[in-house]
Amino acid sequence: MLHSKSARVRGIVLVMVCLVAGVGVAAEIDREEPVQITADHLEYQAARELFLGQGHVRIVRGDRSIEADWVAVARGSLRGVASGNVIYRDGGEELHSAFLQFDVESLRGLVYQGRLDMGKGGFRVDADRLVRTDDKQYTVRAGNFTTCRCAEGEREPWRIEAGRADVEIGGYATARNTTLDILGVPVVWLPWVIFPVKTERESGVLFPEFGYRGDAGFEVGLPLFWAARKNVNVIATPMYMTQRGFKQNLEVEYLLGKKSKGEVFAAYGRDQERVDSEFRDLPGDEFRVNRWTVLADHDQYLPRGFRAKTDVRLISDNAYAQDYVELSAYRDDAFLESKMFAFGQFGRDGRLGVVGTAIYTDDLQGPDSRDRDAFVHQIAPSLRAEALSQREAGLGGFVTRFEFDYTYFYNDRLPQNVYASDDVNLVGKDLFLDIGVDALPTRASEPGFDTVSGEDDDVFSEGEPLADRGHRFVVHPRIAYPLRLFDRFEVYPEVGYRQLLYHTHAQDFAEQGHVTARLDLKTRFVGQLGRNKLTHVIEPVLGWSMVSNASRSGDPLFVPAAATPQYRLREFEHDNLLADPSDRVNRRQALSLGVGNRLYLARRLIGEFNIAIDYNFMGKGTRYSVTADDENYSRIVVAGHSQRLYRMSTEFDLTFDPEAGDVEEGLFGLTVVPWSWIALNTTYRYRAPSPAQSFRFA
Repeated sequence: MLHSKSARVRGIVLVMVCLVAGVGVAAEIDREEPVQITADHLEYQAARELFLGQGHVRIVRGDRSIEADWVAVARGSLRGVASGNVIYRDGGEELHSAFLQFDVESLRGLVYQGRLDMGKGGFRVDADRLVRTDDKQYTVRAGNFTTCRCAEGEREPWRIEAGRADVEIGGYATARNTTLDILGVPVVWLPWVIFPVKTERESGVLFPEFGYRGDAGFEVGLPLFWAARKNVNVIATPMYMTQRGFKQNLEVEYLLGKKSKGEVFAAYGRDQERVDSEFRDLPGDEFRVNRWTVLADHDQYLPRGFRAKTDVRLISDNAYAQDYVELSAYRDDAFLESKMFAFGQFGRDGRLGVVGTAIYTDDLQGPDSRDRDAFVHQIAPSLRAEALSQREAGLGGFVTRFEFDYTYFYNDRLPQNVYASDDVNLVGKDLFLDIGVDALPTRASEPGFDTVSGEDDDVFSEGEPLADRGHRFVVHPRIAYPLRLFDRFEVYPEVGYRQLLYHTHAQDFAEQGHVTARLDLKTRFVGQLGRNKLTHVIEPVLGWSMVSNASRSGDPLFVPAAATPQYRLREFEHDNLLADPSDRVNRRQALSLGVGNRLYLARRLIGEFNIAIDYNFMGKGTRYSVTADDENYSRIVVAGHSQRLYRMSTEFDLTFDPEAGDVEEGLFGLTVVPWSWIALNTTYRYRAPSPAQSFRFA
């Protein structure tokens, strides 16, 4: 039964207004901040002096509100209870419970089995009993605290459990009988602890960092957070390693404008292990005791749609990546690169793109005082422009594509000016030092070095220093005429010409050019399985590709051919062959046959499996090519991956040489995501031995 009776009690005016068609009722308590009550059904029981609300009940006073399925308010005491999907809000706080006792005037209350959420990035509190004792203050009984937002049923990575706690939102929590749980396992018990429950960024001490690494021993760090500005965060972490001593880490995160942002990491330490070493007094950076690194990533949005990025990787010595965790991802790399590039697109459809790049390369193949940093080619600048494929209206359906590259290669010192000797030859108009891959030639007058004789075989080998500097231009226009036959087959014939122009220290001018061509034939079969939810797409492809010979032995050499060609990439995409960036491109004609398989579930790609075979029927490696002995080669390549399926993802590839019967490359990776906040990954990779690239002394 719905009543619309009004009364005045203790200076409070209660007005109940029936909404349209009797589906809603509103009541208002007249004070400085009036209380508004709305519900699908609102009833006053005069005998009990009780107001009852049912269905989408909402009580609002200022910026505080209570929502529930059912509410009862006593007229005399102005106290109430709420039940069923109760949500209490106060500014950024949000409290969920099944049952709530509250005061109508202040909306303070007692909660049983509630959850208090302090907003994104803040703490979430689950408790058997929550009492709101004052503005922003709570008493917690049998509760736990965490900042993690895990999906229902997933285990939290960490949480603090407390028998009792006093909490001040935006301030601190004081907890007693406290346990720190990691993945649900208690690891530390503390009788008393205080920790911040801030809703805003505030300077302070973060949770300590612990770790263990064989190169450093046990590690412990105490991060200190400084909210320098609204758009700048600073974390300074003094660290101690049992084997290497103290090291200071500094991290800076910043925002510039609406989109631009960046991160800077710097570290400095005096390596105690090297201080105590018997070799500490020997010359050379391989015994440096003061060690440092600077890592910086910046993303800058520029006017007119341009964008610039910076990726800086600087270290004090080549062994830093082996000894410290910050650069562990680069431990197996021969070079460490720092890059800066800017890019943008032009035209209404963005078809024309331009990229400008500068690259600094640090050689990691030997101890610092004996490596090849001074002779490694640096790039500043490099400019690439590309017009993507597009049908030309005036050419009757022809598709054009254009690529342009300009690069300036330089080094601090020309190796022939330093290491010229009777034992070392300069080949092909100062192209490279013919010394092989095992050592760097040195003058006997330099202490700590041995003079090494070269291979003297007039063939460029992997690892030999390049002995030229200068400019390189590449222009590669192409034209194609796509066809569709019998509404089933797609045919893509293309022809192009790749022209290279040079102006270098060794040669005022040089040029080379070669013709490129390709012909692709493909079709597609689509099948539906399982009531059209699972779709299988099969795509057979037959291709022919051709590159004319452009390996002129007298031309400059800035980009050598790879010692181990990437068959896996080349077989699946012919552009990786036709646009080969090296200065020595072998003559080649080849057929390739492949089959692609893709599986979709409800239009979402869940897996892919591809196989291709490549056979070269006309071609041979040429002089100054690391593939000089590779003739009539063929490769079978298998590759694929599966997306998140039953919380697992996989990737795999295999490159097989059928003539030699050898596996040249293989990879298998498995990723399991048991919970949304953690991923377990394992990877196995096999690579056949390649020509030596490591730096060694004779």
